[in-house]
Amino acid sequence: RRHALPAKGRHQDGRGGREDSDQPGQLCGRPEAGRGRGSYETDKDFLRDRDYMVEAFTPLIETCKKFDRAMRIGTNHGSLSARILSFYGDSPRGMVESAIEFADMCRALDYHNFVFSMKASNPVVMIQGYRLLAAEMYRLGWGS
Repeated sequence: RRHALPAKGRHQDGRGGREDSDQPGQLCGRPEAGRGRGSYETDKDFLRDRDYMVEAFTPLIETCKKFDRAMRIGTNHGSLSARILSFYGDSPRGMVESAIEFADMCRALDYHNFVFSMKASNPVVMIQGYRLLAAEMYRLGWGS
């Protein structure tokens, strides 16, 4: 018997990002504390809002684990969060850092049933993103 997951882009309580979204970052929304800050100048500033993302993303991870569902961690070059853009800029590195951040949250909860999807309208940027992602996964020991 199959169990229904929450509708794409929505939290179980109805909060959430765009209704048609299946990108985990859009499920988390944006913390109000991060708005108006403008930029993140230090690692400490950047990591401060990550706690909010972990809290918001954890129920989705737990639900996927419970019902043995796969998750796509999608990073779109044209839709990077303001948080990522302010720290890494509009770059393939920003795409990779966003993807790795969500994958790290999954792995911390012993959930490994996810795939990456990198999108960019410029094929060169997309290929650079995938190459950087592969290198980062190798560096982290995630390749096996």
